[in-house]
Amino acid sequence: MELTDNKFHNRHLYLQIDEKEVPFLEKSVFEALIREYGRPLQVMLSSDNKRLIAILEEAGFVLKRKCFEMEVGPADLIDPLPDCPPALSEARKGTPAYAACAEMLFKYYSDTHAAVSPLTASMEEFADTLPETVLYSATEDGMTAAAFIEDNEIAYLVSKDADGFRRFAEKLLATLFSRYDRIVFEADDTDRTAIELKELFTAAPEPSWDTYIKTP
Repeated sequence: MELTDNKFHNRHLYLQIDEKEVPFLEKSVFEALIREYGRPLQVMLSSDNKRLIAILEEAGFVLKRKCFEMEVGPADLIDPLPDCPPALSEARKGTPAYAACAEMLFKYYSDTHAAVSPLTASMEEFADTLPETVLYSATEDGMTAAAFIEDNEIAYLVSKDADGFRRFAEKLLATLFSRYDRIVFEADDTDRTAIELKELFTAAPEPSWDTYIKTP
């Protein structure tokens, strides 16, 4: 079993469990780790791994998040995209618009991860890891939605306007599908914007990647 720290989420101890260890795992192993480190334990694994999931649940782990890995093209859309220009703005790292989008995402990311594994990185540390390019929409009152992209991947999504997010999502997809045949993104079931984007497609990826946590 490998124990690791994540500097962005360092309130938890992350466990990587080798399949060869699974038959020998006992609840006492996890209890000992809790006593030694005094932190919640976090495991991420495939939803197909029924044997390990049963062991974790017996040991007191709780499912906190499901992550769906999406790879989709225009043919996977439930409804065709509206026939209108995408009309999204684009900014690069180092510009005021990019910084405003990063600040909006930082707050949203913090909020959506608080109940799973709280964010412990600073705004500056978080922004340093973001892709170089962001597509966004804004009004005179400020940023309303943004997507940080890297090639054909939507790395992060954020929206202040829940009711208006679909319009932004459609413009985003129109932009990306004009550049790429297929796009990829992850959708956590704790992330409203990512799940709403996922629900525009017929694809139902299985298995999911599930996060289990055991608290002291």
